[in-house]
Amino acid sequence: RMMIDTGSPLSLITFDLARSLDLDIKHADIGAAGTSILTMFGGLTVTEYTKAHDVAIGALKTDAMGFGIYPGASEMNEIDGLLGADIMQNYDLDFDFAHGKFNLFSKDHCNGAVVYWTSTPVAVVPFSREARGGHFLLDVQLDGKTERAIIDTGAARTVGDWEPLAQDLGLGEKSPGVTATGSSGDVAYRSPFKTLTFGGVTIIKPDITTVPQAGSGMIAPKQNLIIGINVLRQLHLYVATGEEKFYITPASAH
Repeated sequence: RMMIDTGSPLSLITFDLARSLDLDIKHADIGAAGTSILTMFGGLTVTEYTKAHDVAIGALKTDAMGFGIYPGASEMNEIDGLLGADIMQNYDLDFDFAHGKFNLFSKDHCNGAVVYWTSTPVAVVPFSREARGGHFLLDVQLDGKTERAIIDTGAARTVGDWEPLAQDLGLGEKSPGVTATGSSGDVAYRSPFKTLTFGGVTIIKPDITTVPQAGSGMIAPKQNLIIGINVLRQLHLYVATGEEKFYITPASAH
């Protein structure tokens, strides 16, 4: 069981899975040309890799595929690895959360000829790729203010940087509806946000936890939100990677 993680630049499997399949685990030669340590959220580093054989994702099959070894066990819970950007960058990605389906499509198509699930209006939102990790970056509107965000299907929750969001939206620790949890060194804020809009598709009362910048783990200095699965599951999200555009409707659109 693999997590589809648009926030991971590399596809990974657990050490336990690699051992159970009797795969040859190697240590990365960090000094070699073109290789480097991959640092993940939370400071974990990937320093081992392997090659799996006879790999199939649905009808897509290959004789061999490289995977990094996930640096930890408990963090993975009941899954065996991650499918990351190294695989997904080769396809258009279709997240049909309403029906629990993930589709991979060829990027070879006419621009805009991707929407198959609805005849209702569709929001089209351009995106760029974060240089270091390849994350999807786009502009969203939070309570009417434009904020730079990352789309991360591997994040369980949607998280924001407290300081810039509070400044943009005129919030303070004692603003009506703002509540703080945790201790002074590990504090998080829940705020009564009204709307989160993706190019015309709006989510009402989005569930967003805001964290001071020192503990938020944000990747880019001007990126204030990581949009996680608790928000994304309310959408139907088609990622046209060749066009660098998102096609977005509510998950219930048909």
